[in-house]
Amino acid sequence: MHHRPFYRWRSFWLGLAIVCVIAGARVISINRATGVQLHTPAAGSIAVAQYNERAGIFYNGASSDGWGLLTDDQVNAVDPVYEKHWQKHSALNGVVVLGHSQILAVVLVVWTAFLALRWRKMRRSCVGGVG
Repeated sequence: MHHRPFYRWRSFWLGLAIVCVIAGARVISINRATGVQLHTPAAGSIAVAQYNERAGIFYNGASSDGWGLLTDDQVNAVDPVYEKHWQKHSALNGVVVLGHSQILAVVLVVWTAFLALRWRKMRRSCVGGVG
């Protein structure tokens, strides 16, 4: 009895979709600043944003009401004013700020390890538990 090839696994296609989304986000963020920000009266604001091939999670303790969508700003990638703005917020309020390539590398390592372990487990079950 043979196990199914890896390209028929749902986990393979789900992981491939996640990799494509991260790669697409990297391309979109090259000359653009995008993000989503949630304002709460008690906890302040939490934001997820990306700019110039970097993504980050930001927290600011200042309270305000409602929720908001950060604008999809078309900015020059070498604009020193926006670069300073991003660096200031990354240093003051950035919980996690990583490059898209770092995020992609972590996802690829975890996904590949998961697929390898799954393949090994399925191969053992097809052989009858020997190995």
